[in-house]
Parts: sequence; structure tokens; C-alpha cells
Amino acid sequence: DKIFTMNTANHGRAFYEKALKLEAEGKIAEAIQNYKEARKAPQAGDYAKAALFRRAFLELNNQDAKTARESFLEFTRDYPMGLESETSWLRVIQIDLDLGDFQKAVENADNFLTRYPESPRRDEAYYKKATALVSLKRYEEALEFFKKVGEKSVLYPEALYGMGMSYESQEKFSESLPFYEKITNLYPDNPFALEILERYVYLYLKAGQPDKAAAVYE
Repeated sequence: DKIFTMNTANHGRAFYEKALKLEAEGKIAEAIQNYKEARKAPQAGDYAKAALFRRAFLELNNQDAKTARESFLEFTRDYPMGLESETSWLRVIQIDLDLGDFQKAVENADNFLTRYPESPRRDEAYYKKATALVSLKRYEEALEFFKKVGEKSVLYPEALYGMGMSYESQEKFSESLPFYEKITNLYPDNPFALEILERYVYLYLKAGQPDKAAAVYE
């Protein structure tokens, strides 16, 4: 039994290492198949886990988002805790956003936040959920989650923009401007800041602030 266990474990390692080699050679379909074999090999242990994780990313990079989504979900079911599981959940949410399934993105962001309440990556889940809510035109709910993104987060400028857009989408221009102004003042090189600068005249006029609109070109 011990010899059998060692042999089957080695099968998993062999398939995994072959998949890595094929991936490096750009033979994507063959690499994916070998990752699947590594995943199925009895007693493959960490090789089976690593094979599933790498396969999911390879499927995603190969423009097969729906299959990648299922692989990432499989990973979260079989390995529910740890950084790789958190990464897998966040990838699922992003795929939902990319595929336009915004309600699923909201639900899976909630799943992430419930499962990993102390995660250092919860700002990503807040931001992705808020983005999905904007797409669902649920602007007040979106504002709630944009506001949860921490000021030290790399996503904070994007969250500020999201808050501004949430107000602007409701034609609350006066409420949107403080968030836009904060982006252009604190993050002048951010792409969102550059986009806002081009629209300031329009925004100030819509907010009933013609003096500020005139000052834009001074």
C-alpha cells in the first residue's frame, strides 16, 4: 500500500511538472490537460491543489472565462481557506463583472466578505461589489460600499470616482463634485483625474456653480 501511495503521488507530480513545461512552451491546451490529470491523480496532495489553481489562471488567460470561473469555484470549495482561496473568490467576482452578471458579482462579493471578514483584501471585495451595484443602478447601495474602501487602499482613487459617479448618475452634481475634486487634488496623475478635468466645466454648470466653471480656464 505504501509503494502504491508513493507511485500515485508521483503521478500527480509528474503530470504537474509536465504541465509547467508545456505552459512555458506555450502549449496551452496540452498544459491544461496535464493539470487536469495532476488534479485527478490519487494522493497527489499539494500537486493537485497547485494544478487546479494554475489551470484556472491558464484557462482565464486563454480567454475561457466561464471555464476558469468554474475552476476557481472548485478551488474555493475544496480549499476554502488561505490566500489562494481568497484570490480565487476575487477572480470569480471579476469574471462575473466582465461577463455582465452583476447580480452574481454582488452575491459572490457577499460570500467573500462573509467567509473572510478579516481579510486584508476586503477592500477589493467592497470595490467590486460597489461597481456591480452601479451597473445595477443601485446607486445608494453602491455608495455604501465605495465608502468602505480604506484611504490607504490602492483602490481609494477609484472608489472616490465611484462615489462621484454614483451621485452624478442620480443628477446630484453638487454632491458628486467634492469626490471629483479630491481625486484631482490628491491624485492628479490618475487617469480618472484627467478625465474629470475635461468635464469640470460641464459639472460645475450642472451644479449651478458658473463662477467655478469660468475659473477652470483661468
